[in-house]
Amino acid sequence: DSPITVGKEISLGSARIIEAAKECGMGRVLAGFHYLSDYTSGNLLADKMFLVMTEMIMETKSKGE
Repeated sequence: DSPITVGKEISLGSARIIEAAKECGMGRVLAGFHYLSDYTSGNLLADKMFLVMTEMIMETKSKGE
């Protein structure tokens, strides 16, 4: 599979990684280790952090660093 890429498109490999991570997270809810709100909040945080990190990487690339 292809590696995770940062940019306008998400590769098929990264989509599979994201799906597996969500499945693992829900498994922890079903096992009683976490509440559903923990899972939901974690996904929201991850989505926002991905956007912030992608923006930082793109800024760094545009500066030639």
